[in-house]
Amino acid sequence: MSDGDLVKVYATGAKGLRTQVTRNLHNLMREFGRRCPGRRLDVDHLLYLPDCTLSGSPPASIDPTRVIDAGRRDQLVSRILQLFDKRSCSASRRDTGGAEPPDACDVHAFLSDVVQVAPSVDALSRLEHKHYKRISGGLTTWARSFEMQPHRLRVIGTAGAGKTQLALEEFKAAG
Repeated sequence: MSDGDLVKVYATGAKGLRTQVTRNLHNLMREFGRRCPGRRLDVDHLLYLPDCTLSGSPPASIDPTRVIDAGRRDQLVSRILQLFDKRSCSASRRDTGGAEPPDACDVHAFLSDVVQVAPSVDALSRLEHKHYKRISGGLTTWARSFEMQPHRLRVIGTAGAGKTQLALEEFKAAG
């Protein structure tokens, strides 16, 4: 504790816990509002201190019933459940400052850290072309390794195996 605030000491120095929590909550709510316009995230909090024990009273800005320290670590899950049980139903317009309460699916999607991507047709085409060249080049190299007189080779393969590429290379080599 320093200057009436809990602090976390990092390699780069000590940081006030109240400042960090406030900044993180505001950033979380602001980002949710940006992604879900017209809606406001209703965030509740609990201070979990897994690697230290709170000695003495916390600062006035921290509700002692919202602190779980290392000595009460086994109570974390039950305390979270109690907080959920105490809450009334979902947030109302009054709770969210007039904004629409968030939909549970929106909140889940926001907090899930899931990125949805679709394959680029252009990238797939380039990749396919690269593999086609590699395979056809391999067939051409492989077929040229045979020494025979006259140089006649019957090639049977599925579409895309490189038969045409081999024939073109042999035609260019014959000159």
